[in-house]
Amino acid sequence: MKNIKYIRLDDSYAGSVQKIEECCFKDPWSIISIQSELRTNNAFYIGIVDIDKEQLIGYAGFRHIIDEVELMRVAVLPEYRRNGFAAKMIKKLESEWIDYDVAYACLEVREGNVAARNLY
Repeated sequence: MKNIKYIRLDDSYAGSVQKIEECCFKDPWSIISIQSELRTNNAFYIGIVDIDKEQLIGYAGFRHIIDEVELMRVAVLPEYRRNGFAAKMIKKLESEWIDYDVAYACLEVREGNVAARNLY
């Protein structure tokens, strides 16, 4: 898929992120939680936009605390999965946190989420 772009997310994307949350997670974040997370100073979020549809199709982000990074969310709409987008977003996030002198990075994944466990 060639017509995509990666963007830095801010709270103006909260509604689009919420739609992805509802499609991807059993316990989606509320719009208020998403807005708060996107405004957090020690958080960094990116998104993938399908340029043809002008639609956010995936997002990922981390929080930085001292020398640790926690990946908070990685999500891609079901119809866009299996294109390597999640892996590419994680690589882009890694390139962002390299300047933070990070000693440790983590992500919690449900035991039953086989696709995510294989990716990470």
